[in-house]
Amino acid sequence: MLFLACTPSPVKQMLKTNKEVLEDGMYWVLKESNDRNALFPTKENERIIQFNKEFLDKTDQEIPYLLISTKSFAPLQLSEAPKTETQKDQRKRLFLTLTDEAKEDLKNFTEEHLNQTTSIVVGGQALTTHKIKSVIDGGKLQITRCTDNACEMLDIELRDNVVKE
Repeated sequence: MLFLACTPSPVKQMLKTNKEVLEDGMYWVLKESNDRNALFPTKENERIIQFNKEFLDKTDQEIPYLLISTKSFAPLQLSEAPKTETQKDQRKRLFLTLTDEAKEDLKNFTEEHLNQTTSIVVGGQALTTHKIKSVIDGGKLQITRCTDNACEMLDIELRDNVVKE
């Protein structure tokens, strides 16, 4: 019999900012501010999260806070490991393929939040924000313009989200 000791991902531990970490996924952004106090009071299905500084373009930039809704979200459940590609500007691009169930969740989420701002959240911190311009129904996502080691860090982290069948 083989026993394996599992330890939490060091990156997930580093990313933890809330007592109760949100499930990795795409969330609806209600408001953004550099001042955390400006986002209060919050309602029952709202959380204040902070951007992960590794994903910001400028190192001297203030780290913004987001007020997100936890009422509906699209989980990042992957059917395969993320793939990376180097862009012309030498930044990385990350390709994600969702499971069939997560693909349907993303389609419903993007229909519901069309023309609204959303955030990809991993380990309880915002990594990116996006305005939903069309329904995403193919189950494939790409994250572009990753700074220095941000895409590499995200690639490693999201490998935990691959659903084993």
